[in-house]
Amino acid sequence: CLLTDPVVGGIHWNENWAMGCDFHGNDLSNVQIRGEQCSQRCAETNGCTHFAWNNWNGSTCWMKHGSVSKNNAFESWDRNMVCGVLDKGANPKPRTSIDEQTSVISNGQQLDFWLTDPDARVLFEQQPSILPSNSK
Repeated sequence: CLLTDPVVGGIHWNENWAMGCDFHGNDLSNVQIRGEQCSQRCAETNGCTHFAWNNWNGSTCWMKHGSVSKNNAFESWDRNMVCGVLDKGANPKPRTSIDEQTSVISNGQQLDFWLTDPDARVLFEQQPSILPSNSK
């Protein structure tokens, strides 16, 4: 017996995410991050229920809101696009402390980081001078 990924509307789902799909509208916000970080960022964004990621503007995660299911996803012409829905039981750690957030100017662009983000910690360990004084 072969196990196969569930297929919904022609989309092959890997639990709660899939390649080559998107959701219509309901954009809440977007951020330039890697695709593998998109689901977690959605879980940490108030009101986000589902997401889509593509290579637009380098690498963009689109947080979306509203009641959806996998049935609402549609096949995208871009096979590298990723879409997903949050687990109903997902309970992300709320981000409430402004002290945990900082901005860094790098190559003329403002980068916003949560100090609990592992990627931010790596950056700050490599360049400790950019870490805000209240976080050292």
